[in-house]
Amino acid sequence: MKKLLLLFFTTLFSFSAISQNIELADYTWYVHAYELNGNTTNNSFSPEMTIQLNFDNSTNQLTSDLCCGGNFQLDININSGTSVFQGSNFSNTSVSCNETANANFADLTHDFFENNINNDFTFNITEEAGLTVKLDITTTSGEHLILYNTPHQDKNSPIFDANIEWYLIDINSNGNSINLPPSSQEVSQITAYFNHDGSFETNVCDQLTGNFSISLQKMLLNCGNINTPTNNCSSSINENFQNTYFNFFSNHANEELDFSISLIEFGEGSCSTEYQIMINSSSGDYLVFSDCPSSLATNKNFLPKFSFYPNPAKEIIFVENNNQHINQIEIIDIFGKKLKTLRNTIKEINISELPNGVYFFKIFSGGNTTIQKIVKE
Repeated sequence: MKKLLLLFFTTLFSFSAISQNIELADYTWYVHAYELNGNTTNNSFSPEMTIQLNFDNSTNQLTSDLCCGGNFQLDININSGTSVFQGSNFSNTSVSCNETANANFADLTHDFFENNINNDFTFNITEEAGLTVKLDITTTSGEHLILYNTPHQDKNSPIFDANIEWYLIDINSNGNSINLPPSSQEVSQITAYFNHDGSFETNVCDQLTGNFSISLQKMLLNCGNINTPTNNCSSSINENFQNTYFNFFSNHANEELDFSISLIEFGEGSCSTEYQIMINSSSGDYLVFSDCPSSLATNKNFLPKFSFYPNPAKEIIFVENNNQHINQIEIIDIFGKKLKTLRNTIKEINISELPNGVYFFKIFSGGNTTIQKIVKE
């Protein structure tokens, strides 16, 4: 039996001993928190707020990126065979944050190093749950700077699995569902990669790149640095679609987007289980990606045997069963929660009490089960 499940993520940290194989220069480090005397100040979840530190062994220098543009440099001397380094020649300081809370946190990072010149910095590197590595830098006065090799607060989500190629299966722009372009030599399937280091890339005819971070079912496109290429599509259909798709990212940069990831189990076929991620803006624009190469609209027994209209809908959805008996319909939200069960003769469904958004109708007919996505607007 097909089951619609929500995959809830709980970050479970499993600290290891200090890894002797990981060095300061192995990663770009992202500042997540500043701690002093048991008090913690966390990095704001904001598009401009990604503080990066890089340690360069070739130049013996630490360089920073504060709030997408501010920076400082620090000469460092790492004591060979120890977890201690000293800093000197603090220079080129600037903080370019638009929001007060961000500027204050950037100043903490800035002052952490500038105020401790010629003192020892002790560092401790630990590994957490697979991909994630933590760096704890401590001053002689007991200040801690907590960094990770990723900007994301949800550090171990399956979205970062390097083996997953995400396929675009649905897009809505300005309240309209947009047809994906037909497969051709120029465009076969539209793919995206969301990487642990905060970078992402996606392709139609051309490639769009940018940076992002996720936290608690929210996504941010960081700093507005979406790199939109020149349109090189030879087909007007592909060109129009690429413009609409790429505009989703550029139009919603510096905006907090709803982000969810779910698991759908079919129990049969080449994609018997399938992850989906949905990125949804406050204006109602959204993208849906799947790790299955076949879209849900063409996937094995998932093809709807029933008609639901209109879709999107505001209040009433009419049902045409094509002379097939419907045992029941379950209405499920994007978080996997069953909201309502309808039985017996089902000719129309009132969704007026539901908030605007995306829902799944799970239809039981005889021994078969199908799922239809419905948009309430």
